[in-house]
Amino acid sequence: MIRSLAFTLVFAALVVRLAVADPAVQVRYETGAAVIELEGDYANQWYSVSRGDTRDGPWTSLTDSRVLCMGACTAIDAAAAAGRTYWYRFDVQLADGSFASYGPYPITISNEIARRVSVVVGPQPVRDAARVEVRLAGAAGDAPVAVRARLFDLQGRRVRTLFEGTLPRGRNVIAWDGRGDGGGSLAAGLYVLRVESPLGVATARVIRSR
Repeated sequence: MIRSLAFTLVFAALVVRLAVADPAVQVRYETGAAVIELEGDYANQWYSVSRGDTRDGPWTSLTDSRVLCMGACTAIDAAAAAGRTYWYRFDVQLADGSFASYGPYPITISNEIARRVSVVVGPQPVRDAARVEVRLAGAAGDAPVAVRARLFDLQGRRVRTLFEGTLPRGRNVIAWDGRGDGGGSLAAGLYVLRVESPLGVATARVIRSR
């Protein structure tokens, strides 16, 4: 009985050690896609990431092959659907040449992923000039998107068309000189920037000051 108890304690300790061995993961959302990141520094180590619909798979590779980690090990899941729960597994070749499999980690994809287009204006308040950052969902190889960015006053009158054309997927920066369509400096006050595209519409408040 003592031997059995000792074995049980050793086994329990091993389970605890293994349970705490896996690093945590976090998820963030960029350009309409979920980015899964394994916490910790794995610089110069190779890894791959797989996603399962259940804890036991079947598994879909999110990386074409092994990827060299430059610090944090991440994978972009552009196909993840809002509200769904997936299981993610990281397979890492450690510095000593051994392999470690972390996970699978259950992650429920936030409805934030449904935001296919977003816009941020800064710095605020705008005095002389500003940067308009437009993010468009999709992978780098996807087709560019038709975008129109216009600034309106609170009466709904258009005061400046900042951009009209096509932009690539991901992060785009549009420079604004603080002027209206007529070339004059806009008066201090509150404005609304509206970005329209086939992916959706996004708006941002713009505070203009002197």
